[in-house]
Amino acid sequence: MKSPFNRRDFLRLSMSVAGVGLLASCAPQPPAQAPQPTKAPEAPKAAEPTKPSAPAPAPAGAVKLEGKTGTMWGLQYDPHIESYNRMAKLFKEKTGATVKVEPQGWPLEPKILAAISAGTVPDVVCVMPTANLNLIIQKAFMPLTDMVFKPMGIGPVEKTFVKAGINNWLWQGEYYGVPIEMSYVGWTVCIPADDVKALGLDKQYPPGNGQPWFDSYESMWELAKKLMKKEGDKVTRWGITSQGWEWFSYWGILASLLVASNKKPWDAEKQKMNLDGEEAVKAIQLFVETPVKMGIETQLDKNGMDAGLAGQAALVRANFAPALKEAKQLGINYDVVASPKVLPPKEALYADNCSWSVAGLKAAKNQDLAIEYLKMMCTKEGQVAYNKIYGGNLCPAFIPLHGVYDHFDDPSPTGPYAKVHDLYVKQVFPRMSVIDFPDWNALGAKTVAAFADIRQGKKTAKEAAQFMQQGADEAWKEFKEKAKL
Repeated sequence: MKSPFNRRDFLRLSMSVAGVGLLASCAPQPPAQAPQPTKAPEAPKAAEPTKPSAPAPAPAGAVKLEGKTGTMWGLQYDPHIESYNRMAKLFKEKTGATVKVEPQGWPLEPKILAAISAGTVPDVVCVMPTANLNLIIQKAFMPLTDMVFKPMGIGPVEKTFVKAGINNWLWQGEYYGVPIEMSYVGWTVCIPADDVKALGLDKQYPPGNGQPWFDSYESMWELAKKLMKKEGDKVTRWGITSQGWEWFSYWGILASLLVASNKKPWDAEKQKMNLDGEEAVKAIQLFVETPVKMGIETQLDKNGMDAGLAGQAALVRANFAPALKEAKQLGINYDVVASPKVLPPKEALYADNCSWSVAGLKAAKNQDLAIEYLKMMCTKEGQVAYNKIYGGNLCPAFIPLHGVYDHFDDPSPTGPYAKVHDLYVKQVFPRMSVIDFPDWNALGAKTVAAFADIRQGKKTAKEAAQFMQQGADEAWKEFKEKAKL
């Protein structure tokens, strides 16, 4: 599927004026919604998933680093730390070198910048590329094409790493990181299966009707209304919540509408995002304004998945990651399906982006160690060491892990992990819209604020679109100043 947002279109005018290369797409979750380290022309047909291109094994006589010691920084979050330790153990087995894992609190970028100034940088880091825009612009990370990708037989990179992930590391024609995890957010709807069955509706709606998604937004709202609970006039459980990571959910809807109208989000000539046109307004109506007007959604005091787990909402459009573990522990049985078709019968487009990657720092003292570590993360063995996270990462950025279940706690091809993983691989990945905008932090924050205002009756969809457009214009101006375009 062609991306509705072509990276070259995005900077064509800037490139002609300033001679810069390609812009890194950076889309971090707004800080207010970030996973907390307390538990973290038209596309009428979906393209077939890219055939995995298995990276070549490390060449015979690969570098041995016996007795050498390096350091790794990553998120101070138990599931991450467990993965870092697995990766360090594998690296020790492969090279003889020791990597000391030194977890850091969120956010990591300020700490890395401080370490660069102090001359105390780690050798490798596990970071969100989308939250390290300044470091990417400054080229603080090691360039990987010649030192890592080519020696490992990787090329073109989009056949080994999900394009929506590897593009986050592309800056002026060079890649600076190895993606290991795509995001879990924005493209799913979690359905309380037992409640639907109790109402005798399981054969009427997905997945019981054999479909991987709702046929329309109207169909999803219909089910949400039936699942809503009241005591007198007081709502005790809302029909749906879409809070948290809203930009990803919204982007999939907007991409579907723009592609159908033969439009692109980025106007290269005007250097402006198209976030306040009729498609943008309709996308906001579908995502949040209409369910609020129907009385089936409101602004809650927590993100969608937490609200679902707390019994405050039935359908959840935000993040499905806790649905397979925490929900089970609470006695909630969720079915996970893809979000609805935007323009039925056309299949929807989705948005995804790189959550986590590993990278080496140019200022690191142990350059040879960092290079070998990154090479290890370009192999299935290295990727599996990380992707055992969360009981098995369901959205790996490494294409050779698509359709593979041996890194899951439950490796059954018919188990709940495999079902959601297959949904991602077969339905979402082929319809993935690559998102390109320099400062997603700013846009994400604007989106959260705008949609909260809609839920509280403070903004209309049109006003929210104008507010988001203003945010995009400001973010682009600030980015040009940072990048000296």
